[in-house]
Amino acid sequence: MSTDDIRQLEKKIYALSAELQQLQKSQAGMEVPNYEFDTTDGKVTLLQLFGKHDKLLAIHNMGQGCRYCTVWE
Repeated sequence: MSTDDIRQLEKKIYALSAELQQLQKSQAGMEVPNYEFDTTDGKVTLLQLFGKHDKLLAIHNMGQGCRYCTVWE
């Protein structure tokens, strides 16, 4: 594989990533069920955890082995 091949592939990936980002932004938000979690202090619901806040930041981290394994949503 040549340097030009790599650059062309990078351009395709960038264009697809930009298209995906636009599609994701165009989607309406969705309501999340009031999940119940088991904690060391007993059961707690999502609503209890986040109370009056209307936005949730979820961090999905599967470890250090891959730079793609941490996803911020």
